[in-house]
Amino acid sequence: MGYGVSEAKNGRRNRQLKVKLKVESVKLKADKTDKKIKRGFILKALVKKYTHLGFEIGLLLKGIFAMCEILSGFGLIFLTPDRMNRIIDWFVKNELNEDPNDFIMNHLVVFGLNFTIDTQHFWIFYLLSHGIVKLTVILLLWRKKIWAYPVSVAVFIGFIVYQIYHFTHSHSVLLLILTVLDIILIWLTVLEYNDARKKIKINKQNKDSKGENTA
Repeated sequence: MGYGVSEAKNGRRNRQLKVKLKVESVKLKADKTDKKIKRGFILKALVKKYTHLGFEIGLLLKGIFAMCEILSGFGLIFLTPDRMNRIIDWFVKNELNEDPNDFIMNHLVVFGLNFTIDTQHFWIFYLLSHGIVKLTVILLLWRKKIWAYPVSVAVFIGFIVYQIYHFTHSHSVLLLILTVLDIILIWLTVLEYNDARKKIKINKQNKDSKGENTA
């Protein structure tokens, strides 16, 4: 009789232990799921934060470069081919006397010989127009004008097409670097545009729901 009672108690304890283990297992799974969800939210927030930071840094660099282009364009107005060749001649004379085969100095001489009135006028137009348009677009983006995002993408694509075309003739490494930076900035601008549209949509929904509540 005592043995039967003991068996019943052991069975009850085992069942309680199994239930307890199941509950703990469910809690453990729920905790893991919560941690995964929290980790996902944190990762998403970090990606969003650094994407926005990259966009802001890209705009800043582009703005600085646009200002340099505008200043260079104005500077070229006063740098005639004759003045350019005199500056190059003064700069390379001593170097070429020491080493007539100096690669950089010889290329500077060739550049000076190829720098004509037409070349001067082309670079004045290119630098001023490129810099002014780019700076205008960047200022609009900084002011968070929603229509400026697609406009800026179209402008940057236009610059990329022109830079690639010019690269096929000049093989300038600088143009290649600028093209890569423009592509990165386009990608960041598209992400920023999508985020801005989501914020506008959420704000509109909030306003509509407030209007319905007051009504």
